[in-house]
This record gives sequence, structure tokens and C-alpha cells, in this order.
Amino acid sequence: MCRNVQKCVVLVIAFIALQMHTVLLAAEPLASRFVRLDIQQGLSQATVTAIAQDDIGNIWIGTQNGLNRYDGFSVEVFQLDKQQHTVSDNFVTSLVIDNQKQLWIGTLNGLNRFTPSTATFANVDLLANQQRLDNAILSLHLDNQQRLWAGTERGPALLNTNGNVLLSWPLKATNEHIFQQQNITAITTDNSGHLWLGTPRGLFCIDISSGNVIDITDYPYPDASVMALLYDDVGRLWVGLENEGLMLREANSENWIQITLASYNNGITSKEIRSIELDHNGVLWVGTQHGLNQLQLFEGQWQQKASYYHQRNNQTSLGSGKVISLFEDKDNSLWVGTWNGGVSRLHQASNLFTSITPDLSLMAAARNPATITIASQRQHIWAGTADGLFNMNWLSAEFNPVGDPQESITFYSTLKRADSILFGHSSGIKQLEISTGAYRDLTLPVDLPAGPVRRMLDTSAHLWLAIDQFGIVLLDPKLQFVVKRHSFSRSITFIKPLQQFILVGSYDGLSWFDASTGELLFNHAIGTSFDNNQAELKFAPMDYVQTPDGKHWLATNGGGLKELIIPTPFDNPARAGFKPYMDPQGLVSKQLKSAETDNAGNIWFSTSSGIAVFLPQSSTFRNFSAYHGTLNRDYINASSSKLDNGDIVFGGMDGFTVFSPELVLAYQAPDIATPHIKEIDVNGIPLQLDTLNTDASLAKVLHSDKHLTIPATGSRSVSFKFSTREFIESQQIKFQYRLDPLSFAWTTKDSNNRSADFERLPPGTYLLRLRAGLPQSGWSEEQQLTVEVLPLWWETWLARLLIISFIICLLLTVHVMRLRQMQQRQEELAWLVEERTNALNERSKALEESKNRAEHTVQQLASTMKELVRTEKMAALGQLVAGVAHEVNTPLGVALTASSIVNEESVQLTNRLASGNIRRTELTEYLNKLTQATQLLNTNLQRAAHLVINFKQVSVDRTADNQRRFNLAEYIDNNMDSPSLSGIAVPH
Repeated sequence: MCRNVQKCVVLVIAFIALQMHTVLLAAEPLASRFVRLDIQQGLSQATVTAIAQDDIGNIWIGTQNGLNRYDGFSVEVFQLDKQQHTVSDNFVTSLVIDNQKQLWIGTLNGLNRFTPSTATFANVDLLANQQRLDNAILSLHLDNQQRLWAGTERGPALLNTNGNVLLSWPLKATNEHIFQQQNITAITTDNSGHLWLGTPRGLFCIDISSGNVIDITDYPYPDASVMALLYDDVGRLWVGLENEGLMLREANSENWIQITLASYNNGITSKEIRSIELDHNGVLWVGTQHGLNQLQLFEGQWQQKASYYHQRNNQTSLGSGKVISLFEDKDNSLWVGTWNGGVSRLHQASNLFTSITPDLSLMAAARNPATITIASQRQHIWAGTADGLFNMNWLSAEFNPVGDPQESITFYSTLKRADSILFGHSSGIKQLEISTGAYRDLTLPVDLPAGPVRRMLDTSAHLWLAIDQFGIVLLDPKLQFVVKRHSFSRSITFIKPLQQFILVGSYDGLSWFDASTGELLFNHAIGTSFDNNQAELKFAPMDYVQTPDGKHWLATNGGGLKELIIPTPFDNPARAGFKPYMDPQGLVSKQLKSAETDNAGNIWFSTSSGIAVFLPQSSTFRNFSAYHGTLNRDYINASSSKLDNGDIVFGGMDGFTVFSPELVLAYQAPDIATPHIKEIDVNGIPLQLDTLNTDASLAKVLHSDKHLTIPATGSRSVSFKFSTREFIESQQIKFQYRLDPLSFAWTTKDSNNRSADFERLPPGTYLLRLRAGLPQSGWSEEQQLTVEVLPLWWETWLARLLIISFIICLLLTVHVMRLRQMQQRQEELAWLVEERTNALNERSKALEESKNRAEHTVQQLASTMKELVRTEKMAALGQLVAGVAHEVNTPLGVALTASSIVNEESVQLTNRLASGNIRRTELTEYLNKLTQATQLLNTNLQRAAHLVINFKQVSVDRTADNQRRFNLAEYIDNNMDSPSLSGIAVPH
């Protein structure tokens, strides 16, 4: 650590914890990060005159326009309001909290007291000779005996033992002292029973027991205006003067020492001392008109270590204006109140990492801050940016371009050699001789492929180069010719040695080369599975490191950390495997960029959202973000370096980050404070803080009773708004709550949604449990509140008993009435049954008679039907006979005629034969007639027979469903021969 305090440019530390052994950028305190709170975040006014912290952890901030309470999430403002009793004046001058947890507020219109248990304000009158005085309170001090002293416009005053009246002091003065008509701008007490008063007309020391003024020997500025006083635990008295600077009187000494403070603003001496604070490490903080100064005791002398002032373009610098108030809180944060610049908080957690960014005037020379590659040697850091190469000397806090500042070259890679550093850039390689500082272009083989030199590795056999748009090129050790070429389709991320191999990472996967010959041996392509059943490589490898325990690790872009499993013996790269380490071990960002190991074997990564470290002994991660001092934007692949003292540098889009791994890991965040309830809404109506005459007072519920009663009205809903004291990682904090026994599962809320709502709660008693926590850390102690939901009148036990009794009586009454109704009904039914029986008997008789008549009628109908059938059959038979007779009559008639003719001719022939008078012609004629008649007779008889047969067949076809074969033509002809038969109806 640099301790040269003779220089006007004093040194700054990378951490606020002053126990460090190494300080980076010791000459540049502007890299330290403050967190500001001003009007944009809700502060009532930008001039912060006083700061205090209550037992819950809230920070109270006094301004010229109101009192503010800040819990790390939001600001609550208290201002003068005649309708609601709050502060007596908006101009707050001083704040003190006593051991009763009461906040004492000094204003330009008197003293106020705030009691947290009742959340109420009270005015305290100033009395002198039993007369009330209107007076401004300029300063407050609480001594070791918990006596409250006040500095007023008319001298000092002391709070009485009851705590309700401020009495002008000395209480029994026989004559008026000179300090009693002074503005007491500062006040303190020492261990010797002395009261020290700072006034515009000098410093006064009074013996408290007698009230007499004690001469201050050897004090060089007796008439100088005093703005600040501090009596520390060691017994030193610090006096801040308005124009003469800082004075110190050591313990048990009457000698005074003047300490000169220098500002970094052009080395101007700061002599206007506005505030003084001694922290838990014994470091003195002094607020001046130029900013904040840090002093530490070294070898018996107080030496200035650092100076901080406002930077217009740096949002993480100290707020603007004079530093008029200082306060160290329970977490060792230093709160700095400035004139018109709000309050700025400085804490170790916000400065675990030192980031050099364009916001700092230090980096003004770099037009493009993107630090693509980094190299280091002793106190020097070389940053290869997108617009040139720069060298930073952290001891002198100088950041200067290397070479021609007008030469705009993008640098991509660095390679440290024994006596030089090679810098690969967009069109070649430059060499920097470390001993002489000579900087020149390196002569390369003419057949070297053109393109940016992305990565470099020097081995005894070759110089390995990764050329963009081409791949890997191997040069001989003297850089005279190209030995081998290996084309790659995508960008190369690293070139690192591993035993007898050279590992080349790219966006295509992991390639293995023989270190001696340069031959490609094997390629683990992204997404390819292997026979060894090891996890595949799913994402591009970005960097490789080996830890002291012999394990090999790959940082991937999207897959987190992977252990490269190397079997023993290892002669075939195809046997290598990958074991993932990611979310289960707590890694927040899976996109790793660069990797470095520290002296303890831990692996540090730059990521897309900050910096992380893997602890191999516990296989766990710790994550750090911009809240701890890392860059706000993405870090860059392969942009890293390990310094000679073990510190690590990571480059990113907005500059680079330097840190000490040991100091970062040594920091342990304080336990999360127990959360507290800020607001309660019952049935949509908020409980008031100062409603003292009702059981529903918010202060009474939270501080006194620890019990909330929800009345049996409305929707019986309740809403809680809560918070906790957290000023460092308030955005990462989580809250959990549950309402037993309604739900035994925890509900998680983030820092932007700090409320719990419950609707339509059933009557009963519940327990609200609330806790807070951070990722990768335990939960805080629980805040608990009993919630009683009153039942509606019909939900009470008495009402339920009455309702049950009423229901039982009603049921009995209904039962009795039902029995009576049933009895009456039975009687009615009996009478009705008898009546119905008689009626049924009569109807039965009538039905019997009707039945008999119906049966007789049926018999008559049956007889009639039989007669009708018989008649119908006879009619049909008659028709049938008539038809047959008609059809057969003709052929039979013809046959009869023919027979008659034959008979007559036979008679005539017989007669002629008998007479003997017959001629041959007559006989021949007779025979011809006989033949014709016989033919006619035979024809007509056959026709008659045929008609009878057809008639029978037609009758059968019409009355039967039997199938038979027939000649259709003959059948039609037959029917045509007896057409009359078609009209005969066939009876059914």
C-alpha cells in the first residue's frame, strides 16, 4: 500500500474497509462508488443537515425542508402540518436517538420528540426562568449519562429528567455567562465532566458541575467560528473550524495540532470543516467545503489517505456541495450529507470491486472504453480497447495511450513473454519491450493469412495464432514461416495448453491438438454425444483453467461451468467428458466470459451480469453485481489477467474491473434485518399511526399489543405492507410470508411487491409470519403478528347455540304438527276409502252388467259374421259356377249340335239303307259330314276340358303362393281364351 502523504494527490483504496493489505488505484479515490439518495428517490430536499439511525435500522435524514425516514426501499417524509401533529418546523438542524429508542429532532422552531412505539411527535418547550422561549435548536448531543444537551440561539440547554422540558443551562447561574448569548453551533462532552461548546465567536469549555468557564490553554484560534466538535472514545477532541481547518487535542494533553487537508480538486487545501466522524476502524472522516477526506493514524501521526469530491458525469461519485453531516450506521456504511447534493452512502460492499469506466475522468483518454484484452506487469495494466492500447499505472493513477494516440487500432489479444508483451490487433501484432518501453510492429511471415489476431499462445515448439475468418496458424519460434494451418468455420475463443495437448475453444466446440506436432487429434463438437456417457458439450467453451488440485474446468457461453473429466491414463481426447456445475450450486448467470484462478485455487469468472467465483472445496458459487462495484454492462470473452500480487482484472464493454480475491471473499454481508410492517389496511381502510384513543392504532397494534383485530364488518379483508432495513442489495432481497393456520406454505415476494393481501377471512385467530432474505443466504428472524378475525353475530357460539336450539324446537313443532296432520289425514283417508269402496262396488255391478251385454253382443256379432261368410261364399260359388257354365256352354253347345247332326244324318242314312235307296254319293257325303262332326265334336270337347283345367289352375294361382314353371306365352294365350275367368272374384 502506498503511504506517501506528502503528495497533494493522496491515495484511495479499492475498499472502504480500512483493514486492507493491498490497495488498487490508491491514487484514484474517484473510482470508489457512492450510492446517492436525493430528490429523484423521494428525499424532501437536497440539503442534508443531520443523519441518525433507529433501532429497527431506518435512516432518519434531516433536511431544510422536512424530516425523512429511509429503509432502503422508499422514503417517508414528515413535514410541518397543523392538522396532523408532526415536526414543529421543516428546517431540521440535528438528530439524536437515545437509549429509549426515542428520536430527538432539533429544528429552527424548537425541539421535537418522536416515539416509535406510538408513532407520535411531541414538542418540547424551552424554558428560562420559568418562561417559555421561542428558540431555534442548532445542535444536539447525548452524553454518556444519556443527558440530552441542546445548542440554541441563546446558549446551551439541558433536557429535564422527565424529558418534557428543555431548560436553559446553567440552571442556577448567578450571572449571565458570555456563551449564554451565543449561537451554539456544535456541542459535546468529555470524560472529565466538561461541556464543550462551539460558537461563531470561538470555542468554550465549561465545568458541568459548577457551570464555570474553563480557560483553554494554547488554543491558537480563540475567536474562530466552530462548525463541528467530536470527542472520540480515546479521549481526543476534534474541532472543525469554519475558516481555519481541523484542530486536534490529544488525550491527556493540552497541546493543539492543526491538520492540513488537501482536496484532489487541483490540490486545494480545505479549511472549512463542516462535519467530523470517527468510524469503527478508528478512521477519521472529515467533511469540508470541497468534499470528504479520510484520515488514518499511522506511526503516531494522522495522515490523509483519500479525498472524495463530486464528479458531474459520475453518478456513483459523492453528491455535490459541502459535506455538512456524517454518520456511520450499524452496517458500517458511511452516510454523507451534502449541501444541495442529497445524501451519499459509502460501504465496503459497494466497493468490493474497482471498476474503471468512462464516467471517471481517469479514462477520458479512451474514446471507446470496451476493453477487449488485458495484460499486466507489476504496477502496470495494459488495456487493449476498440480504439487503441492504454497503459495504467495504479500507483500514480495515470491512464495514458501507448504509441500514437491518433492511431485507431482495435486490439484483441495479449501474450506475455519473458521480456516483452505481444498485442494482437486488427491487422497484425505489436510488441512492447517491458524494460525499454519500445513499441513496434512485429514482422510476420508474408504468407500469414490476413485478419485480426484473436488469440495467441507461445510454446517451445510454435507460436499459435487464432486468425479471424481463417482459424489456427502455427509459426516457428522465430516467427519466420508458417508451420501449419487449420481452418475453423467460427470464431476461436481461447488457446490453452493441457499436458501434451493444446486446447482450442471455438463456437464450434473444443478441439484437441498435439502440442509438439500441431496435428488436430479430436474435436468435441457442440451437441455431440460420446460413448463414454459423459455429459455432452452443449454450449461454446469460452475459457479453460486448471486448479491446483489438478482438475480442469471450462467456462461456457450459456452452459455455466463444466468440469473437464480427464481419465487416467489419458492418451485419447475422445475419452474426455464434461460434468456441469450450474444452478444447483447457485450460479446466477450461465453466460461465462473469462476465467482466472486465485492463489487459493478458487475460479473467478466474468459473466454477462457481473462477476462470480466458484469455490471448489464446497462446490458452491458466490455472485457479485454492479451493487458490489462490477461493470453494469457485459464483460468480454478472454479479457482477463492476473496481477503479480494476486489481484485479478476483467475487461468489459464499459472498461475494466480490478479486485483482490482474498478481500472480496473475506467480506461477509451482515445478517438481514428482521422485516417490519409499515402499513395495515383493514377492510380497505388504513390504520392511522397516531390514533391514540382507539384500539385500532397502527402503533398500538405493532409496538404494544402485537395483536390485530379485524372487526365483523365489511369483507373482513386485511392488507399488510412491509419492508426491512437493507441499503446495499435492496433490489435482490426477497420476502416470504404465511398466515397460520390458513396456509402453511410460504409466499415469496420480491422487493418491488412488498405486500400481503388476505380476503374474506373466516373468523378465528391467525399468526402472520414474515421474514426477509437474499439469494444464497439464510432468512432473517421472523416478524410475527397475531391476527384475530371477529365473527359476525350469527357466527358466534351463543348465536350458533341459539340457532341450534331454535332449529331443534322448530323441528319438534314441525314433527308434532306433522303427526297431527298424519292422524287427521288417516281419518280422512279411511272415510275416503269407505266411500270409494262403495262407489267401486256399484261400478263393479254396472260393469258386470255391461260385460254380460257386451258378451251377448259379441256372440250375436260372431253369428252374424258366420252367416255373412257363408253367404259370401255361396255368392262367390254362384258366380264361379255361372262363369264356368258360361265358358263351357259354347264348346259343349257346339259339341251337342255336332252330335245332333251326326244323329240325324245317321237316322237318314239308316232309313235310306233300309229302303235300299242309297247312293254312293249320299254315303260319301254322310261320311264327310260324319268326319266333320266328329272333328268338331272332338275339338269342342277338348276345348271344354281345357277350359276346365285352366279354370282350376287359375283358381289355384290366385289362392296359393306355390311356385311352378309355366310357359308365359301359353299362359297368356290360355287366359286370353277364357277372359271371363279374370273377372271372377276369389273369396278370401
